[in-house]
Parts: sequence; C-alpha cells; structure tokens
Amino acid sequence: MAQAARTSFPHWQNRDGSVDSICTECFRTVATAAAEAELTAAENAHNCQGFNLGEILHGSEFEGRQIRS
Repeated sequence: MAQAARTSFPHWQNRDGSVDSICTECFRTVATAAAEAELTAAENAHNCQGFNLGEILHGSEFEGRQIRS
C-alpha cells in the first residue's frame, strides 16, 4: 500500500528567539518552542484539518461555512 506524503513543517524564528512550526497544508502554527528540536513531537501529533480561509480570516466561528461569491 502506498504511504501518503507527509506534510512539511517549515520553521520560523521569532524575534524573541523562539521557533514556530507551520503546517504547509492548513497554514496553522503547530507549535512554538524555545528550540527547533522541541517541535518534532507536536509536528508528529498534528492532525491536519486542511485549509479553511474563513477560520484564518475570521476565527473558528466560521469553520465549516462555505464562502460564496
């Protein structure tokens, strides 16, 4: 059986020296830690729900609603 491709998690260093892990599928911050090595557990546990523009722009009350043009 073919294995699904694993989501990648680029890391972003913050001004305070902490590091964010970002999911490339849903664009959420998966975790913030003092060191990159501390992000692995959160990345492995991340249950990606996919991209939701309404939630990103307006918060979780828009989750599941469709944007109409």
